[in-house]
Amino acid sequence: MRLGKILRRWILMLLVAALVIPVLPAAVPPVYAEETYVPPENGRVVYNFNLDWKFYQGDVTGAEAAAFDDFAWETVSAPHTYNDVDSYDEYITHDGEANLYRGIAWYRKHFKLPAEQAGQKVFIEFEGIRQAAYLFVNGQNVCEFRGRRQCDRREER
Repeated sequence: MRLGKILRRWILMLLVAALVIPVLPAAVPPVYAEETYVPPENGRVVYNFNLDWKFYQGDVTGAEAAAFDDFAWETVSAPHTYNDVDSYDEYITHDGEANLYRGIAWYRKHFKLPAEQAGQKVFIEFEGIRQAAYLFVNGQNVCEFRGRRQCDRREER
């Protein structure tokens, strides 16, 4: 008796499903390969700023000047870890590695914007400043970064 009741319920559910499903609208319209989203033009130009940085581990007087000669400095790409050669090369103590360099390091970048960018706003984004940095552009100190505070300078230069 119980098996017959269960069988009748299943048959009733299948009949209802067979009648209702063809009437329901499709939840998602089909996507065709030729319909590719093209974002609107915004005039934004992005340049890869990661290559060809000049690097010096230590402090150098006058290195912020635009005409400073950094030819002999090491050429690196960003992101770059300035103390990679002295990290993890000895047993770590409770205070970190004893010979790990914790001083000043300089990074310099030489670049020229294309002529069509003249007179337009330029944003330079650095994604990997660890603790502190002074940012110089053409020898001018434009901002200082410390901790998690954003280094933002909106003045016209």
